[in-house]
Amino acid sequence: MTYTDRRSLVAVYTDSGAFVMKLFPITGFTLTRHRTKIVTAVRVFVWASLIALALAPLQPLASHLSQDDEIGVGVFIDRDPEGFPDVMQQYAVDTLEVMKSMDACSAVFVTPGDIRNGALDSLDVIIIPGGDACRHMAALETDGADAVRNFIRNGGGYVGICAGAYLARTDASGAGGQVLNLVPAVLVDGGRYWDRGVGRVRISVTRDGRKCFPELKSHSPLSIEYFNGPVMIYHQPSGLPRYETLMTFASEMKGAHPLSAPMRGKPFMIRSRYGDGTVVLTSGHPERTPGLQWMLYRMVTLATGR
Repeated sequence: MTYTDRRSLVAVYTDSGAFVMKLFPITGFTLTRHRTKIVTAVRVFVWASLIALALAPLQPLASHLSQDDEIGVGVFIDRDPEGFPDVMQQYAVDTLEVMKSMDACSAVFVTPGDIRNGALDSLDVIIIPGGDACRHMAALETDGADAVRNFIRNGGGYVGICAGAYLARTDASGAGGQVLNLVPAVLVDGGRYWDRGVGRVRISVTRDGRKCFPELKSHSPLSIEYFNGPVMIYHQPSGLPRYETLMTFASEMKGAHPLSAPMRGKPFMIRSRYGDGTVVLTSGHPERTPGLQWMLYRMVTLATGR
């Protein structure tokens, strides 16, 4: 069959019928003669496009990361590292490095002593990184914990990563000891099975999460580093405003506890209000996940209310 009309449209489909290519205008084109070459070219184009999409980094455009005003960020470290930081302090070091790589941020370490002496007054957001929640709380002491709460209550932002998320919950049971009581969430199983393991977990982005992380609309579920982070559920008696769930667990990690409560469907990342401030928590480690470090900056901007 031959099409000679210049206004003709020739639609060529792959075997799946999923892709349509329109060629126009066409002159003296013999479809039967060139069908094999055209279909082959279309298939190559389709597969190349799919592969490129799959391999494309999740790094957002630089314009997404720009802000008119620089955000002052304090990364909590439980004591001044002398020489090399210990294993737990390395989480703070990694977090600070990621934040310093963002042009729109001014990030510094803040120690418990700094916090007790009013350092939060000059900051927009405090990040409590991974590590040991009990050690963090012990280092803060009562005065430091009160200073953090007052900072958020008066409009500051709080970002909690793993241990920082443990610290923000409302209950004081299980492995967490004393807590900050910032969000209406408790540990499943009362915290008995906190040591679920280390590795990658799969995460689903919720509808609210896609609004906050539009880059992830076509990348759910995704895989993020996880190091025994909290698995939490809503706790109504806390009297605090209900949180938004931005991401949920989409896989399981039980470690040596086969009878522990399921992770799947539980919150992985949440956002909540505390007084005039905003709290953003994640059970995993985007700052240690290649290609997803930018998510930490987005959490910081969410914590500022921007």
